[in-house]
Amino acid sequence: MIAPQRERIHSRWRHIMADVNLQRRGQPIRRVVFKRPRWSKGLVHLVAHLSFDGRVDRYGCAYYSREKAQVKHVQKLLLDLLGIKARVRQRSNGIWLLSYYNVKVAEWLKAFFDDEGHVHFTGVIRRVRASQKNLEILQYARRFLAFKDIGSRIDHRAHAVEITGRANLLKFSRRINFSKELHINGARKNGRWQNSIEKRKLLDYALSSYQ
Repeated sequence: MIAPQRERIHSRWRHIMADVNLQRRGQPIRRVVFKRPRWSKGLVHLVAHLSFDGRVDRYGCAYYSREKAQVKHVQKLLLDLLGIKARVRQRSNGIWLLSYYNVKVAEWLKAFFDDEGHVHFTGVIRRVRASQKNLEILQYARRFLAFKDIGSRIDHRAHAVEITGRANLLKFSRRINFSKELHINGARKNGRWQNSIEKRKLLDYALSSYQ
């Protein structure tokens, strides 16, 4: 039972990471086709903003500022020049964040945590962790979690991204979670659990243990 599940998840992960234009479970993840405007004062202005106080990578772009008006200005430039509808929100530290991703973030994260993640629940320790030796993937996972307003950290020694704290684990449960019928391997000799419990249920147990 475990092996077929793992193979299906591996296949889904490869599809998402190989090319965002492939399909997953019948739902197309289409490559975004941007407008291709000629260089103009507005486009130079936009590129400069993203270069100085932002970033652009293979999955999208982001821009940061303490001034909401400045972020809204960049948001309008993206819409007018490239047809991109970016999201704006304020972080807990007061910084305004504009972000846009050209993949379905929740689906990317679900595949990532299905394939690489586990729930650690023992005593007072409750966390969801996903291991991956590729640091770039861990950084993308952390950014995508932040996009979903889920706090996380990268444990460089363990090569993993981890989510801790009741609020963050609850958000992960509601907004991402593990796929249904995905079980831990209860047959492992060094495993704490003696049966193949669903990862979703284990996460529920961890959340219900908070007083």
